[in-house]
Amino acid sequence: MKAIFIIFICLIFSHTSIYAKNLMIEISAIIDSSNHFDKNIDTIIREYKYQGKNVSIISLNKRDKEKEKLIKNRFAISDFNYGIRAKWKIFFYKNKMNIYTQSKKLISYLYKKNIKYTCIINNSENISDKYILNLKDKNNSKIIITDKIKNEISIQINKKDIVVIDGDTILYNNTQYRFLGIDAPEIKQEPYGSMASNFVYEQIKNADEVFIKIAEYDIYDRILAHIIIDRKSLSLMLMQNKLSIQNVTTYGDNGFESISTEILLYARKQGRLPFLSPSTFRRKNRK
Repeated sequence: MKAIFIIFICLIFSHTSIYAKNLMIEISAIIDSSNHFDKNIDTIIREYKYQGKNVSIISLNKRDKEKEKLIKNRFAISDFNYGIRAKWKIFFYKNKMNIYTQSKKLISYLYKKNIKYTCIINNSENISDKYILNLKDKNNSKIIITDKIKNEISIQINKKDIVVIDGDTILYNNTQYRFLGIDAPEIKQEPYGSMASNFVYEQIKNADEVFIKIAEYDIYDRILAHIIIDRKSLSLMLMQNKLSIQNVTTYGDNGFESISTEILLYARKQGRLPFLSPSTFRRKNRK
């Protein structure tokens, strides 16, 4: 019983550790030039507030009253800091807050001051494929891709460099990628774990083209992504062949609404599967 309690506490910590600090976010990362809010950034801000953390808005530019009003009305945030005041805020609270920004000007300032930050990308032309693949910028800071451009980004990868770990995870250039939208049987769930893993291996081996669509890091430091085999989602193919279950209803669409909708449609057609839910299997076999 004690071991189960320790595991439970560790899982809670792994989910909430990012929210151990307050949030400091640059204003243009929240709302674009057309005054549109991004769904992904919206969720991040609301999660910080749900965890009871303070959210501060910063900008090295002049005050933008229109955007400030929109943000106040949407999130009930009142702490706005511009110019010198923003720099003072960063200096005094840099170790107590997670800083999110998309501004090159602010990124340059933070890098020179050796202050950690998370880079928000809302324009696919602003960054090269090699940085998107690892979700790290040139300064080795983590990247968050806004929902509005996730579907625009599709990067071709060399199938010869792909190592299949199991039915829903691959390794590419020393980075683990976990398939979005599904949960495949664990390797120890024989024979179904091997069936799913072998299916993924064969699909990649016989593919003419393999592309990857990147979402974000998960709590295990893997990158969540859709693998596209000859223009078809590998997650969807696993669903069609009854080698996985959907987890869209648990974790959302991660910005890929169209693929997620198709996965849910196939989930309704699957009927009863011959293997135990992978999440239940992991829970029962956890040491």
